[in-house]
Amino acid sequence: MKEFNSGVMLIDTINWRKYQLEEACIDIIKREDLEINNGDQTVINVACQEYIQELPFLYNSQIGYDMLTSYDKQEEIFDRFVPKEALIYHYLSHDKPWNLLSFNRYRSLWWAYRNLDWCQVVSETKVETNQTNRPQILIFTQTDQLGPIEQLITAIPEADFVIAAFTLVSNKIKRLLQYSNVRVQHATTMRRLLETAQTAKLFLDLSDPIDEGVQTQLQALAKPYLALKRPGYENDRVEMIATPAELIERIKAEIK
Repeated sequence: MKEFNSGVMLIDTINWRKYQLEEACIDIIKREDLEINNGDQTVINVACQEYIQELPFLYNSQIGYDMLTSYDKQEEIFDRFVPKEALIYHYLSHDKPWNLLSFNRYRSLWWAYRNLDWCQVVSETKVETNQTNRPQILIFTQTDQLGPIEQLITAIPEADFVIAAFTLVSNKIKRLLQYSNVRVQHATTMRRLLETAQTAKLFLDLSDPIDEGVQTQLQALAKPYLALKRPGYENDRVEMIATPAELIERIKAEIK
């Protein structure tokens, strides 16, 4: 049986009543031979199978499922479920945009609409999804040991520090969210990391070990890539800076 996502539906209520589909759904719930894996979605699919007409994806752009397909390297599905001109964004899974940390790629869009007042809603004002106009500094890490990160954050409030990792992050990283110019992308994907990198002003290398694959792809964007000198660390592919104070001045010069 082909199954549709019931998160977004347009229901013809006249025919819904005519064909007694509410009663059909209740009867299906009572069936002991039916395995209901997806709650109401399974029930509605079984009851309405012969009446279903599919809407285009732009009416049900499924945020959350797209991230799962990215982990499975199904890039064509990643693009298919999030058309650029979607009319309805549907946030699937437990990863909701209002969580303290969220790895979906349209979190800022949700907050942009959440923060509208009703005057803006009724006037159909164009929504600006960037929460700040500050330049972004991207830090990809595989550890929570980021050296003088707080010194950099507090010394450069005119920039947003985006800390990205392929894993969930520790409380040490979460604590940095106390600063208004910090963003955390945990459990991110390479695809989303590169999307963020496209808009970043520069990249920082503050932690060991490095991911050479990530570093290679970031370097291909031909943006400044700065690293702080540290014992036993050598990397001729980035610009090494001797001290945190010098790094701060170098960053300020780059983003002004």
